[in-house]
Amino acid sequence: MTTKTLLCNLCPNCCALTVTLEGDAVTGCTGNLCTQGADFARQELTMPLRNVTTSVAVSGGLYPLCSVRLSAPIPLFRLTEAVDLLHGLTVPAPVAMGQVLLEDFLGLGVQVLSTRSVPAIRFCKD
Repeated sequence: MTTKTLLCNLCPNCCALTVTLEGDAVTGCTGNLCTQGADFARQELTMPLRNVTTSVAVSGGLYPLCSVRLSAPIPLFRLTEAVDLLHGLTVPAPVAMGQVLLEDFLGLGVQVLSTRSVPAIRFCKD
């Protein structure tokens, strides 16, 4: 039996959790002040997930970048791959806030969503 200490950040309490493990199975969790703490510990020790927010390049837009996020957290071990792919992505303007830029990103069933609008540049002809 082993114990691990984690800091839960799901709510404002930021509980210091002490988690008991037998092999890879979580057998106990103490220190949580809300019901989310035990679930957080179990998830973090079996398959940690992270949210991704970053920016992608925009071609022909009023702004050169558009902030994006994923529709759901992804496994931690895929985080670097995800960010590298997103930093290499260029989308055409216009971009609407909430627009789905990519479906089934990395084959994980998550979408890449824009979090701001980027209008296209309009040129005046004389």
